[in-house]
Amino acid sequence: LMVRHPDWCEEMSVARRGRRAMISRAKREYFQVDLGRVRKSEVVQITVPMKLRTEPLPNAPDHVALMYGPIVLAGRFGTEGLAPGSQLIVNERESGNMLQAEVKIPRWTQPLDQLVASTQRTSAERLEFRAKGFEGGAAVELLPWFRLTHERYNLYWKTG
Repeated sequence: LMVRHPDWCEEMSVARRGRRAMISRAKREYFQVDLGRVRKSEVVQITVPMKLRTEPLPNAPDHVALMYGPIVLAGRFGTEGLAPGSQLIVNERESGNMLQAEVKIPRWTQPLDQLVASTQRTSAERLEFRAKGFEGGAAVELLPWFRLTHERYNLYWKTG
């Protein structure tokens, strides 16, 4: 069995029959797990732990996205000015009007490497987080980007 170790994971492991069989620390590499003879309905467990991290914007190291493993987290900024269906383009001349609301995106005022330490998971069952320490003492609720629809959000954070 060839398993690719993702770049965002520090250490992953493979277990067979309840025993850890192999540990990988070689990011972006494939490692081979010799299964030998596999019994019917035997389970091979691959553990790829996720944790919070930042990912810099290419060519703009002063902007980072907050990630949980491979998942991009988006800061939620409400639905003000967004009516149901307002994302649909009815008339090209009107297509940008839905984006005209003034939305205050708080700046991160500390070094970017402290953003992870200032972010806490708020639900054990769901991927929900809260980051504290933005300008003016603001806190931002964070959810996986793929879960947000029909609301305003921010993906990249800029340091002050």
